[in-house]
Amino acid sequence: MNTVRPRCLVEWADFEIAVICALTLEADAVDALFDHYWDDDGPPYDKATGDPNAYSIGAVGRYNVVLAHMLGMGKANVAAVAANYRASFPNIKLALVVGVCSVVPFRPGGSGGTAETVLGDVIVSDGVAQYDLGRRLPEQFVPKDTLLDTLGRPNTEIRALLAKPKGLHVLQGEPELAATYPGTAQDKLFEATYRHMRDGMPCEECGCNGKLVPRTRLEQANGQPTVHFSLIASGNTVMKSGKDRDDIAREAGVVGFEMESAGVWDIFPCVVIKAACDYTESHKTKAWQRYAAATAAECRVPGYDDPKTDVLLLVKRWLERKDGGWWLMVVDNADDTQLFFGQQGGSEDGSAPSHEGNLGRYLAECSHGAILVTTRNKQTGSRLTKGKRPIEVGRMDDDETAQLIRARLDGVDAASGGSWIETTAK
Repeated sequence: MNTVRPRCLVEWADFEIAVICALTLEADAVDALFDHYWDDDGPPYDKATGDPNAYSIGAVGRYNVVLAHMLGMGKANVAAVAANYRASFPNIKLALVVGVCSVVPFRPGGSGGTAETVLGDVIVSDGVAQYDLGRRLPEQFVPKDTLLDTLGRPNTEIRALLAKPKGLHVLQGEPELAATYPGTAQDKLFEATYRHMRDGMPCEECGCNGKLVPRTRLEQANGQPTVHFSLIASGNTVMKSGKDRDDIAREAGVVGFEMESAGVWDIFPCVVIKAACDYTESHKTKAWQRYAAATAAECRVPGYDDPKTDVLLLVKRWLERKDGGWWLMVVDNADDTQLFFGQQGGSEDGSAPSHEGNLGRYLAECSHGAILVTTRNKQTGSRLTKGKRPIEVGRMDDDETAQLIRARLDGVDAASGGSWIETTAK
């Protein structure tokens, strides 16, 4: 049990981190990680008038955390929950969407190889692909051109929320969670074209006997979950088609499918943490849900529990590992030279930096990753790219600005909103 506790709360403004779970078993796993329950100190805190959400209020390490219990899955439900958060907790800086998801078993990996995802693995994503947003034509569905939207970036201190969950062994000690590893025999992957024999019945009862796809990772002795940093697909429907799964994954570069995060990220800066409970096909089973919920809830960076650890340096080292696969980092609005190249602090042994600034030292350098920098400061851009010639992007003209506004305000009638859009663009 952590001995460092946040100060005694007096206002709703003390809460800065929201956790949103769609399923009760997901919320149970997060709730088990609380080091302290503020509701245990007295009567529950009153919500704002008109806020229908049900909350669990506690502390994880030194952070005050609010967990919302949803009534159901889906984008509409989670958007309503996130919007109501604002009324009762005006200072929320970061939302964590935590739970289970469906995954893509294979995807391109580093050095031309294949990366493998197995049940229980965790996906950490700050990007969402809305795969069911677009136009339905007579013969095909055309997804919106702006398929990928990147989430806002919370500040460094709040991102350190991943600094204090307990361990999976603690969750396994909670009998009511039943968060035990189901075993490799229960991790079955059929070929994408092999359909489930009968809806509403498990494979064992209806006689699914299709060919199983060989899994290299399941043959290894170490059955620990792997954390994947990748895009995640979000939509309003449950995906149960191996063929469609592979097609969308190939086009959008996603590794998981879920139904909540698209409803949150327009309201809060957001990080999605989901664990694999099925392979996005017709053979779905709930056998892995509790274990997956537990692995998602306890996701962390190794070394987090040492107060002297420089977590950003740990992330840099992880990105530079040759077995980590290909990655892309976007450094947006890098306009402050002092922020990236301030006074030197910290050391390469992982100790914490002594001064703020100097974020440039945390940018990974390796042949299997790339960094995209956007900046309005040529000096900062030149130093970040080590003198490489930048690509200058000119200002948008009025027509381009109006087109961008229309694209972001999808669904606004051009006739009724045209004059307002043109005025705003100028």
